[in-house]
Amino acid sequence: MHFSDVVTLNAPPTTIWLLLEDAQNLVSCVPGLDQFEVLDSNKGFRGTVSLPFGASGFQLPAQVEWVEQQEPYWGKLRAAAWLSGQEIVGTGIFELEEMGGGVTQLSWSATVEAPPALGENRFLAQLVHNFAVRFVKNFFSCLQLQIASQV
Repeated sequence: MHFSDVVTLNAPPTTIWLLLEDAQNLVSCVPGLDQFEVLDSNKGFRGTVSLPFGASGFQLPAQVEWVEQQEPYWGKLRAAAWLSGQEIVGTGIFELEEMGGGVTQLSWSATVEAPPALGENRFLAQLVHNFAVRFVKNFFSCLQLQIASQV
């Protein structure tokens, strides 16, 4: 599954980058994150994500961390969650381009891949797909709003 968007923000890339690389900012945008701990490097976090389903839902261990950064213009995040012992992996790419006059264009893209074993179960495959769509859209919308409100 692939997602992408481009947004224009009224702030220079360095200001936006500081917000993106702050694990506390990232944490506040993860839908359903119940508990978390920031990794030692402050380049990510791990925790438990609640996936609502029926009366109780699922609890998924998850981790998000920066794997590459070229401050303040480019970065790659890796996210992983585990469902039924299977790893669901997502990658997110951020590209910032200074447009002049204190305006920056933020392009982001995300890819989510479920292991073949989950795809064999139509119920789990649909659950993962629905979760991924909601998760990615909410995560990036939240980041965009946070950045816009803090600059």
